[in-house]
Amino acid sequence: MSSFSSLYNRIYEHNAKNSEYITNFRKNPYSYVKARYYFFTANIIVYLLQNINFNPRLISFFYILQGFIAMILLNVENQTLNLVAIFLFFSKGTLDWADGHYARLKNQTSLTGHILDIYGARLNSVFFLISLGFYQYLKYENIYFLFMVILLPIFMLGYFEKYAYQLIFNNFGLNKFIKNSSKKKFNPGKDNKFFKVKYLFLNILDDRSRSIDFILLCLIIEIYFEFKISYILFFFIFVKWLIIWLYSLFFHTSMYWAENIISRKEKDIFK
Repeated sequence: MSSFSSLYNRIYEHNAKNSEYITNFRKNPYSYVKARYYFFTANIIVYLLQNINFNPRLISFFYILQGFIAMILLNVENQTLNLVAIFLFFSKGTLDWADGHYARLKNQTSLTGHILDIYGARLNSVFFLISLGFYQYLKYENIYFLFMVILLPIFMLGYFEKYAYQLIFNNFGLNKFIKNSSKKKFNPGKDNKFFKVKYLFLNILDDRSRSIDFILLCLIIEIYFEFKISYILFFFIFVKWLIIWLYSLFFHTSMYWAENIISRKEKDIFK
């Protein structure tokens, strides 16, 4: 049986290799501290489960279930349950980090497990925004919030770029998709000011912990004080995803965009 400290060192060393913010307090102080909260709580779970053998994906399933339960609890007319939901959303990364930690301990890591992690994180983001939208609808009894709740998952999960990548992957290697890949090339222009603004825009109120935790803090303030701001944040997020959806529909349907993506991916795979 591994000690708690040795398990903690394992999860720290693994993630420190892949995440710069974990070891740089000055550059990302909040992420630095939040990562250690995830380290500690995920390590408790793995420490308690280390002598039990099961598929790590079960932890991932509980990770997804956690977000679904929190979505429901946030919209129950009970202050205590609302606070439980906020805590579950705040701690959502614990199970996300625990499944990978457990899989490495049991030597059961896989690409499928990694994809399930990403899928679970995406679902949790959708659960959180849906719950935030229903929270506004129940609070203000405004039908427009309900419409936004319905449309938001469509924007998040159904924008053209995402669908295109799925189709490209399913048909990867077919000549009809790559025959024109040597024609006009798309240059993303990373140094272009437009793309710098785009990057900044995408990082405002994104689905990372710092953004979600800020919204959760606003919800706590609203529960105890007459201070209403979360509806503004939800409206901004809705507009942001609407813009992303429209941008993808316009920009990613440009000539030879898909062909160029395949050309770049082929080079990445076979280099």
